Amino acid sequence: MGENTSHGRPPGQTGSTGGPGGGNAIWIGVALIVLGGIFLAQNAGIEVLGVENLWALLLLIPALGSLVNAWTIYQNRGYVFTSEVGSRIGGGVFLIVLAGFFLLDLSFSAFWPVFLIVGGLVALLSAIGS
Repeated sequence: MGENTSHGRPPGQTGSTGGPGGGNAIWIGVALIVLGGIFLAQNAGIEVLGVENLWALLLLIPALGSLVNAWTIYQNRGYVFTSEVGSRIGGGVFLIVLAGFFLLDLSFSAFWPVFLIVGGLVALLSAIGS
């Protein structure tokens, strides 16, 4: 009898993500390293990206995590769009828009209707998946 090295996966299927957390943990790790490098360079007086509100990049970590999570759920449910997938996409888009406001130094007083539009899209995506 041979040794089972599939770790709970069907025979012939290998895991390319290498450990608990899988691919999500890898992308979060890469994002944190890149952001740390950007902030370190900025603190050392090196202008990075010519943007003052670089802290807003931190909003992109949960945004991308939400979008990756939505994709994972979508795949695991047999490529069926559910309300859970829609709400996670909506949450990710909301955080990306919010980060964009800070990174581009946009005026909330002029562009606040964008948040109504994003809120409507979140509600629509959640309803479509129901």
